[in-house]
Amino acid sequence: MSGQSSIWGREPEPLVPGVIQGLRTWGLALDRHSVPGLIGYGHTRWAGGGEATSASCVTEHGRETGNHSGSGAPAEGCTCGLYANHPWARDPNSDFLRVDGMGLEPDEVFGVVEAWGRIEVHEDGFRAEFARPIALFAKTGAELAWDVPSEGMAAEYRCELIRVDSVEELAAKLERFDGGLDRSFVQGLQAA
Repeated sequence: MSGQSSIWGREPEPLVPGVIQGLRTWGLALDRHSVPGLIGYGHTRWAGGGEATSASCVTEHGRETGNHSGSGAPAEGCTCGLYANHPWARDPNSDFLRVDGMGLEPDEVFGVVEAWGRIEVHEDGFRAEFARPIALFAKTGAELAWDVPSEGMAAEYRCELIRVDSVEELAAKLERFDGGLDRSFVQGLQAA
């Protein structure tokens, strides 16, 4: 943001009170008990049990860097944070959301997160300090190598498993998740 400054001489940080929702994909990895779990960039395993995953600054190989001069993740000018797309920044006909595999690799899962804490807002999405899955999507009758996402995985993450048959059904189910940032608010931030 530019053009505005606070009484302290710094640009004000936009305030995003409360919890917001976003769409994202995860990779899958087996734990030491061969149970599949959700992983993000840097091979960071997302917390189970309904707990929040905390962002940290990690390299591509999963090593924490913490190079932010005292500020946590996500930090301005860095790529750290827990990523998600704005719920309205989606096209159910795109490869990203195709129901015939949902445009994902066989070892990826698509879902909805709720996020809070420090948040870096971008045109198509955001990076958050804390997030947790609240819904995972699966194609009805899909036979994936690990049967993922499954009822067991949804139970592990204490989130909803939503099965869909078509792009239209996926789009309709996604309409329930409207707790994201308003499009005009995001456009206003981008213009400032």
